Amino acid sequence: MSMGSTVDFGNALFGMLADIAGDIILKTDNLGFIEGASPGLDRLGFDLEGLLIAPHIADLADLRFAGEVRDYCRDALGGTAKVDCIEFPLARAASVDVGVGSGGPEARRAPQWFALRLRRAPGEGGNARGALAMLRSIEGRRSLEDRLLASALTDHLTGLGNRRAYLAMLSRHLAEGAGGVVAMIDVDSFRALNLRFGPASGDEMICAFADFLRVMLPEGRCLARLGGARFAFFLPDDDGVAALDKAEEIVRTFAALSHESARDGPVVTASAGLAMLDGSLDQALANAERALILAKAAGGTRAELAQGLPYYLTQGRLRA
Repeated sequence: MSMGSTVDFGNALFGMLADIAGDIILKTDNLGFIEGASPGLDRLGFDLEGLLIAPHIADLADLRFAGEVRDYCRDALGGTAKVDCIEFPLARAASVDVGVGSGGPEARRAPQWFALRLRRAPGEGGNARGALAMLRSIEGRRSLEDRLLASALTDHLTGLGNRRAYLAMLSRHLAEGAGGVVAMIDVDSFRALNLRFGPASGDEMICAFADFLRVMLPEGRCLARLGGARFAFFLPDDDGVAALDKAEEIVRTFAALSHESARDGPVVTASAGLAMLDGSLDQALANAERALILAKAAGGTRAELAQGLPYYLTQGRLRA
């Protein structure tokens, strides 16, 4: 067998093994420009034979990540890489043929994520002679991570965000230096109702209240369930007076609807506590909690706005 046929057979076997594993093997020069690839690269929309100039590995990446990929290739080829691999989405223009038959044009345009590992290829005298790179699809792993993250941030009874999601949103908003109003709203005497009618009826009550809040609050208000029958939302563009008007409208409407549908059963009401998001997140949440306690102590079916000090240390309220 001639040397040439041995090399061709080795290359074919190498490409076949890469395809079976779902990987793409690339051979580059000392600068990271692609000199050869296993057949899987063609199925991603990159036809090396149809290009006059060999593309750089960074040209495979979405433009937002191309700079990072180029830096990684430079460091890996220079032996100074600080990370073992780099992850990036495939360039959209080259992904039109990916996933044919798996959801139509919109699915095919979705970015495909890959992990790139680059290793220098030893040459004569120990000098590097280009590099070998492996592209491995991580779409399945990222999809699983996204689902796990969504699950960790979701209240499974109502489908709303949970406390963790709510606090994360407030933290981001506060870090941007913007204001707004934090609101907590709770079903009055829920523990007594839960004991009287049982946990199943209590869960139905929570879900019904969540659906009511979805209708009453516009999109972008970060409605979340904090636990029990307590919910929270955020009014980023409102001042204290406008937010208080909105909260009072919510509790009045809920009480009216409950009264109409109660018949012989109890009338279920809710109360709300609000506070300006200014300075410390913990302080804003504490103020909203105090305002909610005062609203409940005043008989429920009302909303209170905390301004500065808690109400029990002030001489009056913002409004009667």
